[in-house]
Amino acid sequence: MLQKADLFSSLINERVNMINELSESIEKALHCQEDVVEGLSFCVPKIVDTLLRYSEIEKTDLKKLGQELNLYAKNNKITTEMISVVLNEIRKYFQIKIESLPINYDLKLEGITQLGQFIFELQSYTMHLLIEDLEEELDNERELIQEQEKNLKKLQGERTQVLSKLSNSFAHELRNPLTSIKGFVQLLESRLKKVTDEKMYFQYINHEINELENQVNQLLFLSSYKTHQDYKIQRISSVSLIVNAIQTFHLLLIDNNIQLDVKLEKDRIINGVEEQIKLAFYKLIQNAVEALLMKEKGRKLKIELKLDEDIVIIVSNNGPPIPDVLKDSIFDPFVSTKELGKGLGLSITKQIVEKHQGEIICISEGSWTTFMLKFPREQIINI
Repeated sequence: MLQKADLFSSLINERVNMINELSESIEKALHCQEDVVEGLSFCVPKIVDTLLRYSEIEKTDLKKLGQELNLYAKNNKITTEMISVVLNEIRKYFQIKIESLPINYDLKLEGITQLGQFIFELQSYTMHLLIEDLEEELDNERELIQEQEKNLKKLQGERTQVLSKLSNSFAHELRNPLTSIKGFVQLLESRLKKVTDEKMYFQYINHEINELENQVNQLLFLSSYKTHQDYKIQRISSVSLIVNAIQTFHLLLIDNNIQLDVKLEKDRIINGVEEQIKLAFYKLIQNAVEALLMKEKGRKLKIELKLDEDIVIIVSNNGPPIPDVLKDSIFDPFVSTKELGKGLGLSITKQIVEKHQGEIICISEGSWTTFMLKFPREQIINI
């Protein structure tokens, strides 16, 4: 009859046969690439040899084996799941072997317990080291990502500065000749002594010059430099801002069968440049209308003024959503969802809002696209 101390050592004579059988069992269990199976099978003899002299070894021997398994797994891109499969196959195989030994039930139970303890300790050492390596890799990845984000922000800042200087210079270079052209056109127009067809042409010319002036003025909003307009701070009623916008776009909404839903809470005051705030808000509505025109029916536009710590104005439409590829850059200059769009509207809006210590947020999910304008509040006006 075998004794407890001889339990695993009694299997030494079967070592070679056991290793071969285990390698075949592991190959079937993994169902993966041949080179990976061969690599893992290479570890089997060391594990088997350590198990067969388990009663003699020290904890340091088991830890050393765990380190070897971890190093091998790391160098050969073997996953923790694969190692778990190998150890589980070894546990099942030796449990069957122990149960077949000519020993009493108590010794079999003791052997199976020792086997479970061996597998658990070896797996703990191996996994602990793998987790430490993984955490180190994750830390390195985080540092790399943080460095990349830092460089990206630096590049974006430099790009914004260059764009700011270019837009400021470009706008002033255009404004000067436009002013001269406008002055001479008005001079020529004043010399007409009676109403003629030429008078109508001058009206067209003046209209186009005014449009160009508006475009040039909007270019200045891309600049971070302050202009004389930025110092004309006024108290702006948020309700009046919305009501005036509705009146401006009323006919356009009716003509294009756009259903308007408006929710207004108590009025709030925005401290800022009225023309700039108005332009930012109007551009959001204009964008929403243009998006809705791409929808054949069921066009809906929602405008909401909410009570919050800030003044929150929400513009939502159920037109086509913003493509995922553009969501992160939708406020960048020259980015547009329209084929012939200039891509300046939202970047101008963002610049205006941020000049007023505000924030603009875009959410495009499902069937709705929403833009939220947030401005610091002054006070509530009871209406």
